[in-house]
Amino acid sequence: MRTDEQWYPGHLRDLDDSECRELLTENRVGRVAWCENGIPAMVPVNYRFDGEYVVFRTSAHSLLARHFRDGPKAFQIDDHDDFQQSGWSVLVQGESEVLEWDELPDPADRPQPWIGGNRNVHIRISAEHISGRRVVPA
Repeated sequence: MRTDEQWYPGHLRDLDDSECRELLTENRVGRVAWCENGIPAMVPVNYRFDGEYVVFRTSAHSLLARHFRDGPKAFQIDDHDDFQQSGWSVLVQGESEVLEWDELPDPADRPQPWIGGNRNVHIRISAEHISGRRVVPA
């Protein structure tokens, strides 16, 4: 067990909007979150961020297709380094909606699911609120 003399904790630093957007653009896996009957739920997805929206794909009969048709949702990415005791997290909050075919991004800009199957439903979450923070090591 560490004593106060041995332990020099790091600190939290808020990420500005441009840092959050850069991390969202650079990464490809995050988690979508929603509430069902007052119970929070969250699952990982492959995604793309175009500067305004987080876009992910799912199958037409999936849990995500049922819950992300519309309404407020959240999306989160993070990373950490156990050895350095550091990391960061970015949270996106906004409205979700299913994209129509004429709204789809170019094929090269669409998220690529890691699992097989027909995943032709594209869902986007607007980046109405973006926040983030970093744990800076001591």
